[in-house]
Amino acid sequence: MAKSASEAAAIPPDVLAKYEPVIGLEVHVQLLTKTKIFCGCSTRFGDPPNSNVCPVCLGLPGTLPVLNKRAVEMAMRAALALNCTVQERSRFARKNYFYPDLPKGYQISQYELPLATGGWLEIEVGGAKKRVGITRLHLEEDAAKNLHEGFAHSVEKAYIDYNRCGTPLSEIVSEPDIRSSEEAHAYLTTLRQIMLYTGVSDCNMEEGSLRCCDANVSVRPRGSQQFGTKVEVKNLNSFRYLQKALEYEIERHIGVLESGGRLSQETRLWNQAEGHTVSMRSKEKAHDYRYFPEPDLLPVHISSAWREEVRRSLPELPEAKRTRFANSYGITPYDVELLTATRTISEYFEDVVAAGAPGKAASNWILNELIGLLSDRKKPFQDSPPPEALAELLKMIESKQITAAVGKKVFATMFESGRAASEIVAAEGLAVQVSENTIEQAAREVIAKNPDNVAKFKAGNEGVFKFFVGQVMRATRGQANPQAVNDILRKLLYPTLKEKHEKAVGDSFFDRYNHQHGTSYVFSRGGEPPEPDLAYIDKNLGTLGVEITSTYVNQEEGKFAGQGGRGQLKPGAAYVSGALGHEDFAAQLTDAIRKKLGKTYSLQPTWLVVEFNYLLGDATDAAEIVRQVGQEIRSAKSIPFAEIWVVWRVTNIDEVKFEIFRVL
Repeated sequence: MAKSASEAAAIPPDVLAKYEPVIGLEVHVQLLTKTKIFCGCSTRFGDPPNSNVCPVCLGLPGTLPVLNKRAVEMAMRAALALNCTVQERSRFARKNYFYPDLPKGYQISQYELPLATGGWLEIEVGGAKKRVGITRLHLEEDAAKNLHEGFAHSVEKAYIDYNRCGTPLSEIVSEPDIRSSEEAHAYLTTLRQIMLYTGVSDCNMEEGSLRCCDANVSVRPRGSQQFGTKVEVKNLNSFRYLQKALEYEIERHIGVLESGGRLSQETRLWNQAEGHTVSMRSKEKAHDYRYFPEPDLLPVHISSAWREEVRRSLPELPEAKRTRFANSYGITPYDVELLTATRTISEYFEDVVAAGAPGKAASNWILNELIGLLSDRKKPFQDSPPPEALAELLKMIESKQITAAVGKKVFATMFESGRAASEIVAAEGLAVQVSENTIEQAAREVIAKNPDNVAKFKAGNEGVFKFFVGQVMRATRGQANPQAVNDILRKLLYPTLKEKHEKAVGDSFFDRYNHQHGTSYVFSRGGEPPEPDLAYIDKNLGTLGVEITSTYVNQEEGKFAGQGGRGQLKPGAAYVSGALGHEDFAAQLTDAIRKKLGKTYSLQPTWLVVEFNYLLGDATDAAEIVRQVGQEIRSAKSIPFAEIWVVWRVTNIDEVKFEIFRVL
């Protein structure tokens, strides 16, 4: 009796680790042509049985095949996308075998002169990339479909639908480079994605457009160069079935070898219901298909001009698109994978961005809001709102015309009605009447004019908050969004310790910078991502973004530095950090700067200001460390800052003072 999957899994991990699986896959891809490969019959799926047939595809006497040029072009597209060499000369051959789904008694395929050879595709498993070689890609005709269920006499008879017979196929044969079931799954997933991107097939496995016809698997002692006995596994109707079948076969092979048995070269079928393979036929001797050149078809000649014309028609392939998305739009690798999963989604995303939406916002809304709505309503991606419509909505949110929460409601209405975002916002009065920047400016003025009420509020008198809300609404003539007024006031009245510390560092820096350079930068507002931490303004020079960071040994020193920056320490207070040398402080400063180099900021220009807590030497020593760090930082590939400065706090004196040094 065959081992079940659970029984096979009883092999100890250390025994499994002694062996290396060797796997090669043969995949059939139906080409997306309108007519069959050797006749003019339709390839449309789902038509009544035996309605798309003619004397040619039925193999009636006296008929001659005529090669479909479009099928050759589709196969060339697939081959070039898989880095294969398209041969100048290839030839069709008759593959002779007898089966009810093959009306001629032979299949027109390619044998010793295939269309393309020597390709590869790159897979990724567990974060590691690997190339899997492709031996060949050749053209052939598909067989008919045997139907064994659903008919009155299915018990004693088989029914055959010849509609599929003659549909053009590309058979893609991999090298035996695959070493696990996970790699096999990744290979098929990557292959399917490339076929979809190139448009050569719809890869619908339920309709048989993509079939992993054979998986050839063997095992050998790890480190051995000699192949083991190969077994061919069939009946793999899904990627999941393939993975399970390979896992079972690998463990079955190891179990036989470990028990002193001998494996037979054979063909086995995967039984999904019972979770194991069963022997179908012996293949100790290779099946003799008696190939010979097809006498009714001339050899296929591919000119270099034709090949290059097909190459130029290829779209951007998934790997290249992923790299470009990551570099161009500042989105996470995870989001890049989702956006490039299909060509349709990736092109929709780029159309939304081209219509004016920010890349990150477009990514978030497509992957979360749009796909969520499509899933809830069980609609295909083609039913998405036009890219321009989504871009208009995102621009309204980015410009603060509406809030993000309102944007979600508007988007749902857009999805159902097809109306534009601006039309919905106007009709329902959803627009923010006053921008958040204007509200924040009014709130700051109100707070500055009412220090007594600020003190009462911070002392716990929550009722005073209504006073501030009323004053801001009055200052904005009642046109501000009340929720926005509440949020902004609470943010201003409840700044975090981090925000206070950042502002203290920024104010200290510009106090010294203005004195040295004759400028008049003053604090303007806090930043909102992707803006930097703070914004300072000079009436003559304009607005400047400032990102703040600090160096310190641990949390306690950071707390001490923050208190000093806010003037909350007694004169002469100092923090004892332990035995650190000059090199340690230089490394801290370098690390603090490098952590900020990978970010992007929407406010330009932006400066980086680093609070440098160097407690050992004087200003000369601090300046030398900054000079050394500057030399190292200049070698960075990408620096998002117009200037980088260091604020060094002079310690152990009665009055807190600062020195500033420019890094670059």
